[in-house]
Amino acid sequence: SDLRIIGDVVELRLTRNAGGAFGRFQGFTPVLAILATAIVVVLVRTVRRTDDRVLLVGLALVLGGALGNLLDRFLRAPGFLRGHVVDFVSVGWWPVFNVADACITVGGVLLVIRTLWPARPSAERRSTA
Repeated sequence: SDLRIIGDVVELRLTRNAGGAFGRFQGFTPVLAILATAIVVVLVRTVRRTDDRVLLVGLALVLGGALGNLLDRFLRAPGFLRGHVVDFVSVGWWPVFNVADACITVGGVLLVIRTLWPARPSAERRSTA
């Protein structure tokens, strides 16, 4: 049963996703879990090296979301590396998602913004160069 929060637009709807984003790649759960693990390692290394706050927030959001979904893959039924991600937020026509998915999306948008508009060097950095 669905719980309506804001009319028919926002609902809480429990679903389990064995695939990737938007339910794609069903049956590839172990591959998705291994890929997510590799992404987490890369993100941790990158977060430790950056001093750009926008980049740091974007990377941290993507990292947190990836870890959240990865925990579902490791710990939920039907078993290790085959676990289904729990999705529960339904907004309009958009596919059902969870907080981890929202973090990945917002973090990804921040990373794209930072790529399109790089940080300007601060006065401190310019004087030491």
